[in-house]
Amino acid sequence: EVIPDLLKTLKENNVQITFYVTGRWAEKNPDLLRQMYQDGHEIQNHGYSHKLCTQNSVETAKDEILKTETVIMELLGVKTNVFAPPSGDYDETTVELCRELGYKMVLWSSDTIDWREGSTADVIKARVLKKRLNGAIVLMHPKPETIKALPDLIKEIQAQKIEIVPLYKL
Repeated sequence: EVIPDLLKTLKENNVQITFYVTGRWAEKNPDLLRQMYQDGHEIQNHGYSHKLCTQNSVETAKDEILKTETVIMELLGVKTNVFAPPSGDYDETTVELCRELGYKMVLWSSDTIDWREGSTADVIKARVLKKRLNGAIVLMHPKPETIKALPDLIKEIQAQKIEIVPLYKL
């Protein structure tokens, strides 16, 4: 429900980012997914249903990645090649699976923890801005307080002469 506002803020600030989406979300929100892509954002793989990699079989993890890849390919004509494991949950088996599938695996270096109770816009901004941001990967979720924090975060990061880019540009 907040993604349209998120996309509007990014567009107003001429910022493109990477969205890691689940296949289930993409199936339920094809128009928003297309809008993200049309706005110049990178779309990558977050598994089909947010299952934790280490809590499931390698076959389940493989199915989660490939099912999402298929959904995104069908909707956008784009093959994903980067996997962000749900909740950052992975092990060596996950890393090897990604290699076998031709994927790179990505985590983050700065976490907004914007899903946690008490994560106000000011708290989110402070969590991000206290980290070294040059080359950082900042994890955010489409939450109302994150959307409130985003305009100030963009301005403050850009004031540090740091360009905000999708992952493929890093």
